[in-house]
Amino acid sequence: MRGRAARRFWGYEVTIVVVTGDSHCAALKLGFEQFAPPHRGLDIRFQRLGGGGHVPTPFFAVENGGSSLRIVCPQWLPCRFPDPKIDHEKNNVIYAVSMPLNTSRILRDFPWGRFVPWQLRRDEDEHALSDQVLREIMWSDVKYAIEFINAMVSAKLNVVVVEAPHFFPDSQYLDHSRKEVCCFVSAAYRTFVRAQLSEKNVPVISQPASTLDQDGCTLVQYHKGGGDLHHGSAQFGAIMMKELIDYVVDR
Repeated sequence: MRGRAARRFWGYEVTIVVVTGDSHCAALKLGFEQFAPPHRGLDIRFQRLGGGGHVPTPFFAVENGGSSLRIVCPQWLPCRFPDPKIDHEKNNVIYAVSMPLNTSRILRDFPWGRFVPWQLRRDEDEHALSDQVLREIMWSDVKYAIEFINAMVSAKLNVVVVEAPHFFPDSQYLDHSRKEVCCFVSAAYRTFVRAQLSEKNVPVISQPASTLDQDGCTLVQYHKGGGDLHHGSAQFGAIMMKELIDYVVDR
């Protein structure tokens, strides 16, 4: 789709994609800028809010009877949704959010070396967690991210969630937890969050299987580098941006 046709998606003047959310937005932005995946007539903008460590806190407020949202976390950019700088009447606007599908905090902050899902308990030094307790742990981490997405949907905003990279096989989480436990928790978390998003019919831009190893970990070639064992590289960001762009154009 090129030329004038590219500027009139679905009868609008142009389609604007606002990529926003946690620190994983940085890789998406670098990937788009350095590898320049074909944007196919889209106006793509980046609006990183801040670090994901504040996601389990009430980082946003709903205003104007539910028609708008405002970021209130002092450590984040004070953004508003819908973006007041964009004419939403003339343009088709899609908000691509990197936030809910991020297992970094739950794998880093919970002592999975001592507490394990009941299915994986192998000795008396490990405390078994029931399915219900595991769900409560996951909900405490992702609650506000899900409520943020739901509020965007209620405000009649077009929203899609971009999956953050699965943990790397040399991640620091594995220094104190068994790999099979981390894999189990990561898979359970992503399944749990996807179910929450599905209730509001929120699409997900999934990490391609080609970037994962046989255990479901992100291939080490997609490390950001420089000792960062958590974020993806610009190359990884470019792959995810291509997935996002293909989704927007084909929807």
